[in-house]
Amino acid sequence: MKRLFYKFYLIILLVVFAVVVYAQNDSLKIDSVKQVLQKEKEDTNKVWTLINLAGYYQVAHADTGIIYAQQALNLSEKLNFEKGIFYAEGILATSLIVTGNYPLGLDYAFKTVDLAKKINSTDKGWANSLVSYSYYYLGEYKTSLSYIRESMKIAQPHDMAPGWRDLAWCFIN
Repeated sequence: MKRLFYKFYLIILLVVFAVVVYAQNDSLKIDSVKQVLQKEKEDTNKVWTLINLAGYYQVAHADTGIIYAQQALNLSEKLNFEKGIFYAEGILATSLIVTGNYPLGLDYAFKTVDLAKKINSTDKGWANSLVSYSYYYLGEYKTSLSYIRESMKIAQPHDMAPGWRDLAWCFIN
């Protein structure tokens, strides 16, 4: 019995160390991306770096995601870089929804949908799902459901699983 306890304790200890090492490794990557960001010129590469940072922070640290997404949006507008505007507005919508600012998140989600149509983006399904999330958190489940269904019609294969999840959420409520 004592031997089993020690094996169990050792496994738990190894799992904890693995999680700590993974978290440290992840923060090192983000720190190096932030260092690269400081040296980049005001071009589309910097927009993509800002979008990647915003995407990293959009859920776990949504307030920081908002800051990076807004910087990416400002630079994209300055460069007239529509694809950058599209992704920056989408990540901004997600970050605002996570922070509880559903009306402003919905506004950016609609902008993302409009721009997806304009530039004929392959991520139209994602854009529609952003609108759906906003309506879901506003408690308007029927409207959310209509946008999920629209999203599922045009979704890429990698977007199907989240679409089914979102449908389930709406039907539960």
